[in-house]
Amino acid sequence: MLQVAGLEAYFTVIVGGDEVPRPKPYPDLPRHAARALGVPVERSVVVGDSPVDILAGRSAGAWTVAAMYGYGTPASLREAKPHAMIGSFPELPAVLDDLEPGQR
Repeated sequence: MLQVAGLEAYFTVIVGGDEVPRPKPYPDLPRHAARALGVPVERSVVVGDSPVDILAGRSAGAWTVAAMYGYGTPASLREAKPHAMIGSFPELPAVLDDLEPGQR
């Protein structure tokens, strides 16, 4: 999908749910992705458009950002308690800049 959409070049590492034993909302995929990038999971960010994305990120100890314009409903995404929310992709860099280690 990333290749078809012309987005593949923007990713350093691409991982999928078939690479871990348990699916989201378990923390396996965010932890695997952080390892693949060589960063501690607590310094990583899970950006997702469904509650299971946010729950997986939180359970892994990562920061979480809910994309309010995707698959999940705004109410269900808020209920998952993301650290931040965005209404469009261009908002992401500013939100990432605002995330501070002491704010979890």
